[in-house]
Amino acid sequence: LRRGPKALSEGVVQMVNKERTRCYAYFYIRGIFDPVQVTKMLGVTPHESNAIGDPGVQGRPYRWASWSCGMTRVDYPNHEIECIKVIKELIGKEDLLNQIKASNEDVEFWLEIVPTICEGEPPVITFGKEVIQFCHLTGTDFDLDMYVYPFEEQNSELD
Repeated sequence: LRRGPKALSEGVVQMVNKERTRCYAYFYIRGIFDPVQVTKMLGVTPHESNAIGDPGVQGRPYRWASWSCGMTRVDYPNHEIECIKVIKELIGKEDLLNQIKASNEDVEFWLEIVPTICEGEPPVITFGKEVIQFCHLTGTDFDLDMYVYPFEEQNSELD
C-alpha cells in the first residue's frame, strides 16, 4: 500500500481509522509584543491572542504575549496540505513578520502541528518546499506534538 503525499494526490486509498486519527495545526507567535499591533500589521484576524497581563490559566496573568492564526482541524490529515492552509494568509508577509521579530523583544514563531494517530497507523509527516521556504524566510520553528496510540487489540506475537 503506497503512502505519502504523492499517493494521496493520486487518490490511493490508505488504511486509516478516520474516526480517531486527526490533526490540528496553527501558526503561533510568542514574546514581548502588542498582539493588537500584530493584527493590524499583518491584516490577519487571529483565532486567539493574549496580551501581557491578560488573565491566563487559573487566573494568573500572562507573562508574555501570544498571537495565533490559521487553525485547521481535520479527521483525515494530510499534514503537508494542512501546513499550507495554516500559512496561506501569511505568505507574502514574510518581511512584516521579520519586522515584528526585529522590533520586539524575545519574539518567536512556530508552526504547531498536533497529530493524534491511532490504531497503529504510521506517523507520516511531510513538509513541502513552500512551507519550508516560508519557515526559513521568517525563522519559524516547527513544533510537532505527536500523540501515537497503539492498536486496540493485543498482538499475540508480542505477548
